[in-house]
Amino acid sequence: EVRATCTRKDRIQCTCAPLHRAQGSLLLCCLPDARSVYRPHRDVRPSISISCANSSPVRSNKMGNIRERRKNQVHFSDVETTQVHFSDVETTNDAKMICPDESSDHCEPEHTRGRTCMALLRIYLIKSDKQFYLALWMFLAFVVGASVYLYNQAAEISRGVRAIDTAIDGVPNLNRGVTKRDLRSNSKSNSNTDSTMTYSICNGLSDQLLGHASYIAGAIALGRNVRIPNIFVVNGVQTEEGGEEASVLKDALDNAVPLSQIIDTDFLIQVVQSYGVHAELEPFEEAVARHAAHPEPCNWLSALQSYEIAQKMLNSLRPSPSLANLVQTSIGNLLRQVDSTSQATLSDGVCLHHKNSLDWQEYCNQWENIEDGTWRKNCMNDRGLPLHELVRYRIPAKYPKSWIYYIGDEEPSDDLIEDFKSEGINLIHRERHNLLSNEDIAEASRMDPLDFSAETHRDLFAVVDYFTCAEIESFIGNSVSSFSANQIALRHGMKSTWYNSRSIPLSQFLRVYHIPLVYTYTEESQGLGKSLLKASILSVRGEFGLSTDIHILYHGYNDWKFLMWLKKYSVIVHTHEPQWLEMIEIMRLNGNPAHSHLFA
Repeated sequence: EVRATCTRKDRIQCTCAPLHRAQGSLLLCCLPDARSVYRPHRDVRPSISISCANSSPVRSNKMGNIRERRKNQVHFSDVETTQVHFSDVETTNDAKMICPDESSDHCEPEHTRGRTCMALLRIYLIKSDKQFYLALWMFLAFVVGASVYLYNQAAEISRGVRAIDTAIDGVPNLNRGVTKRDLRSNSKSNSNTDSTMTYSICNGLSDQLLGHASYIAGAIALGRNVRIPNIFVVNGVQTEEGGEEASVLKDALDNAVPLSQIIDTDFLIQVVQSYGVHAELEPFEEAVARHAAHPEPCNWLSALQSYEIAQKMLNSLRPSPSLANLVQTSIGNLLRQVDSTSQATLSDGVCLHHKNSLDWQEYCNQWENIEDGTWRKNCMNDRGLPLHELVRYRIPAKYPKSWIYYIGDEEPSDDLIEDFKSEGINLIHRERHNLLSNEDIAEASRMDPLDFSAETHRDLFAVVDYFTCAEIESFIGNSVSSFSANQIALRHGMKSTWYNSRSIPLSQFLRVYHIPLVYTYTEESQGLGKSLLKASILSVRGEFGLSTDIHILYHGYNDWKFLMWLKKYSVIVHTHEPQWLEMIEIMRLNGNPAHSHLFA
């Protein structure tokens, strides 16, 4: 049983009664109350309340949004909503012509016995039977299936799986020239069971760490258990043919040490297992024998399945307890070297990674001359400027630094140290300033100190610098270097920069570098400009929190209240004095008002 009542804004009351029943529909005629004086009005439409037996009324002016209130009751479908008109003179298509003309005072529809219909509408009825629930379940199944498909597609795109094969040839030393195989095929030959995989280790410190992070992340993404090779190569010699993706040489394996002596593997395994997969170490002797018997190239880039998990694995590669103590000793000696009164802190300095050896210059020559149409002349100092000037430009004047922990492929020269001293910065080098001895590093690595040097164990010295640098808040490096790229990735791109130009090549594949937001502002701006800037900054902080750096090129010195506001929201202020500022007035005086809106 369907009941309906209606009222108009002019308080004309009416009652809707069935006029005509058809299969699946009901035509209602809404009649004015006998006490009401009714005249049709095109712009005043009634509000109709429709209900069925034992259900609450549903009020709507458009027949839409009508929903079932109780099970096994009549459903009011809005499928034919477009055919329903709540007009005093217009009718539905199903009701034929009701009024003789639009100017008629009375509408005389059929079966109304001379009474006037304020509104004529058709309700379409759908019974709550099995067919309805079957259709509902089919619709829900389609929605769920489509959602799962779209999610998988989005996840694949976000991981960059499709982009790796096409972009891989553009970056040397990042799996350049490897075959296009994914983690499934790469791990198949290294699997002990169908559900457990292991992998090949890489040459060089940075690629060893990236290899572990990428392969483990790939196993997690595929839901496979993983055996982590318990090997750390102390001197990863690279061949000219394969570069860093070449298989590890036998001589390097002979001088390798267990990874657990360098990395806190207990913590790493704990993190991996938190993703629901089993992880264990492949015993040192077994891993060495496998690599010697079946040498394979280091294809960590093709194993990269999830950027997010790879980032977490990279951050989970912490120094072993003995090496962690050594790093803290190095930092303590560093701070005492800077200030004997123990007032120096890690936030007062910068970790600087500089590449300038003959080997690096030769590498850059090859990098810059790859014939693929991509401009790559960004391997050395930006615009050929001196290093101390480039570093000065990358340290905001409002946040001065007093010291630099220098990491390079050779010791800093006396001239370089003096250049930085002229900038008020104390340049500290681990070996030159005796922060650690070779014996200290050998003991922490559980190595024999005899015949122990940077030439024969370069990656052990590099890993000490790597973890020491990771403890320092700010970083400046060379974006083409994988060591620098790793350090920037550890910081999610925050409080990090590079002295060369352009971008980070590794970011094409390991997309974990947060892009900072940069604003410009002058105190000579109108008040509205400041208000809009504040609103934008608050929006960024509300959306991203403190996970993204905000920089502002700021011109002026007087608005301390606003500068304190920027400091409150962790905005990095760069004082900006444009060289063309004095030319503005001359340009204005010489300008033609007829040719520029700026004179309006």
